[in-house]
Amino acid sequence: MRIFTFLQLSNEGSQGLASTNRVKVVKSLDASRIMTLLSVMLLATGLGCGPTLPEGMPPLMPVSIALTQQQVPLVGATVVLHSDDGRWPVGGVSDELGRVEVWTAGKYYGAPAGEYRVTVVKDEIEEKPNPRHNPEFDNMPVFTRAFQTVDPSCRRAETTPITITLTESMTEPLAVDVGEAVRLPVR
Repeated sequence: MRIFTFLQLSNEGSQGLASTNRVKVVKSLDASRIMTLLSVMLLATGLGCGPTLPEGMPPLMPVSIALTQQQVPLVGATVVLHSDDGRWPVGGVSDELGRVEVWTAGKYYGAPAGEYRVTVVKDEIEEKPNPRHNPEFDNMPVFTRAFQTVDPSCRRAETTPITITLTESMTEPLAVDVGEAVRLPVR
């Protein structure tokens, strides 16, 4: 189906007002060619390439961390990478496979090369039925309690034993294991 036609205006003769203008069909395009042309134009203008880095932010490289606890993927943990200068916040959350895709300042994919102390926080919520629950007098059918599941030393940059070095030549996810599981009440 032809839906668009390019037209070319030609000016024959150059005798001032006596010149005649003619329109001729140069090429007719179908819908699929138009979509291809628009896609190429969008790619050429850089749309979809991500946001421009702020002034002073070092180049970022893609970083993926394979996060485990006792060699089992740790799901739903918050991971933060702390550099010595602390200028650019870097981190992410582990997915259902324990994989963390790292972002800088929350919107720039990747992280600057360098050395980092890594903090990991993972809490679980436990719900238990309230044995004294009376629907006529209260609306607390369950009690909830929060527990830390990662060693507390991993929660703070000053105490974490986990360090990593990011280099530009990295191609594989970094393996980070947080050690033994714990179950400590969150205070």
